[in-house]
Formats: sequence, structure tokens, C-alpha cells
Amino acid sequence: MTAKISLKILVVEDESVVRENLVYILNAQGHELFAAENGRDAVEILAKNPEIDLIISDFNMPVMNGAKLNLWLQEQGPHCPFILCTGSPEMISRELFQKLKIYAMITKPYTVEEIEKHCNAIASAKINKTIMGLNNKVEC
Repeated sequence: MTAKISLKILVVEDESVVRENLVYILNAQGHELFAAENGRDAVEILAKNPEIDLIISDFNMPVMNGAKLNLWLQEQGPHCPFILCTGSPEMISRELFQKLKIYAMITKPYTVEEIEKHCNAIASAKINKTIMGLNNKVEC
């Protein structure tokens, strides 16, 4: 039996239909979801929920876009994995891309399987980190 771990995921997307669908799909997989309409709203959610395991953010949003959110997170120190989604990858310059610290960049339209693949990899890493932490506490 494979262990399934639930992630705390923040979805940042200005298009309500896309945001609501992604939240619905990930929630159905057993994850705990938070949703924000833009980067500024995401900052407020992150301040109240520092235990978030993954951020899935759109790139092109009003108020604070996904790149600015990622750069803000870098200023705060180490942060959880960040997946950047965009329908226009050509809008991201090479210079900007090199500044971003992202786990993955996904081009829209994406599939549920693409998102699941990344969530499963992050959950596996979280399980391994937990196991390693437990192993370090065991005295022989």
C-alpha cells in the first residue's frame, strides 16, 4: 500500500473558472487548498498560513503577477516549491526566468496529469524529508 500525503496548496489565478476548477480537482485528491485572485492576496494568505507546501501561480495577473510574487518570496527567505503557469511563455524574458526560483513552469492549457505529477513528486519529497527527520531522532 502506497502512503498518500496531503499537501497544503495555494492556487493563485485571476481567472475564476480556472482557479475554481484547479481547487476542485486538487481538493478531490485530498489536498488542502487555499485560493488567491492575485499575488497580493497570496501574500496575505501566506502570512496567515506559513505551512503551505506548494504554490501554483499564474504568471499574467493584475495587481501582482506570478513573477513578482516569486521574487517577493525569495526576499522572505527559503520558500515552498513554486509552479508557474502561463499561456504565454514568450512573455517571460530569459533574464526574468533566470531570476525566478521555480520548481516547474507549465504552459497553459495544462492537463490534470501534469499537475498531479508535480504534486505527487512534492508529496514524495515531503514524505522522504519526514522519514529522514524521524531517522535522525532514533537512537541506536
